[in-house]
Amino acid sequence: MGIVEQKTYKAGLKFTQYTMDQLLDLLSILSDYLSASTKNILEKRLAQDIKKGKAVVFTYHGDIPISKMKNELKKLNIASFAVDGTHQLIIREKDAVRAAELNKELLLSLSNYIHKADIVSFENAVAKHNSHNKEIFSFRDMDETFVETFNNKCNGIFSDKNKPYESRPITVGMGKNANDKYDASVLGKYVFTLAQYENKNGARFYQRDVCRANLEAMVSVYGPNAENKAKEIQADKDFKLELLKRIENNEQFFVVSSENRSAYIEITQNGFTAYNMAEQKQQTYEVSKDNPNFEADLERHLDLLYSKAIVTDITTLSKHFAGEEVDLEVNRPLRSAEDNNRGLAEGRIVKKIDTLVKDEMNTMEKIDNYDNEKKFAIYNKMAAGVLKAMASPEFNQMSVSDFKEITGITIEEDKLTNFKKYVYALEQDKPTSFKRDAYSDVPKIIEKQKVETHIERVTQNSIVRE
Repeated sequence: MGIVEQKTYKAGLKFTQYTMDQLLDLLSILSDYLSASTKNILEKRLAQDIKKGKAVVFTYHGDIPISKMKNELKKLNIASFAVDGTHQLIIREKDAVRAAELNKELLLSLSNYIHKADIVSFENAVAKHNSHNKEIFSFRDMDETFVETFNNKCNGIFSDKNKPYESRPITVGMGKNANDKYDASVLGKYVFTLAQYENKNGARFYQRDVCRANLEAMVSVYGPNAENKAKEIQADKDFKLELLKRIENNEQFFVVSSENRSAYIEITQNGFTAYNMAEQKQQTYEVSKDNPNFEADLERHLDLLYSKAIVTDITTLSKHFAGEEVDLEVNRPLRSAEDNNRGLAEGRIVKKIDTLVKDEMNTMEKIDNYDNEKKFAIYNKMAAGVLKAMASPEFNQMSVSDFKEITGITIEEDKLTNFKKYVYALEQDKPTSFKRDAYSDVPKIIEKQKVETHIERVTQNSIVRE
């Protein structure tokens, strides 16, 4: 059970504009109003509990209209009264835990607030609450290292495609299945997009989607970094266990990175604050413990800190950011300059492959009519083909016809020449670590990948996993 569940999403009074006497008067008036004006038995019970001092102000989270929240509560026989027209409702104290559980279900179903979730809870929430966008896209029988890496890569897929980098990452449901392997699920609408964005230099790129996140994870986990990646995932799991233990004990501490002196996380009894001092103006991001997204949001910000360490005193923290040498117990094996260089090169080559594949798919007349499984299959086949072509000893002399035969991509001569030059430049980059033929096994694994879309079978699949 996670921290959020243990806290039961504790509700609290947050009326800073009222004195306590004014607040008590307001609640008394509300109680009298409800008692006199309603015939609804639930509202009468709420009025009675307000009078007895057994009501709470429930603050819910996320972009959920108050009318929808009230309606969903009503379906559970929970009476509520809107306080300020935003995110606060007066409810009976005995209903606070169930109301907060409902809030989390709605957030999971929207897939735009909680990033990492239990796969059963996520799929059931979508099946129960979504009137549209009910399709789930699932990866089956993957190993743990891949699923954790895939989840990390999905940090860059944002729930509002019109506002990339301004909205939250999409929800990824994860869990172990009956085969002792791992499944991962996302909403189908995030699987594939041909939408583009323009960077500050005017260059255009395709927006990140699940197809690209999957390719990034494949290259990272099953390429030459495979052994390091598995060790890093295990180290992160161990670190998280230590972290959660300290949080449950209400300890106050900091999380820093040995490789990055511009960002850190402060964790207190009330929640966490992430600081980023890389920009001229310090940026902060705060999440309280009673937020349903606390644990997932914390993990998302921890993923941004490589080679993490826990610091318990402000003196050590100050010395670290002053550039002084301090004794940090780093959670991960330190990466070499070559490992870092290879990781950067992998990200760049995947972006190039993504562009080549989507440029080709953009020319397909019926692409918009294909379902997500077919789009994913086409994307994977072409991406695997490009990796095969790169690994070929004849790659540098490969003709456009040979390239098309291997990849299925029609490409102009100058475009293929530029791609070859780009790959060559990555191989020559110092310290030399990226080798195009080191990824020859990745296409085989991509081709064996099991995926499926499901709507009506969502609950059935969930029951099987339970």
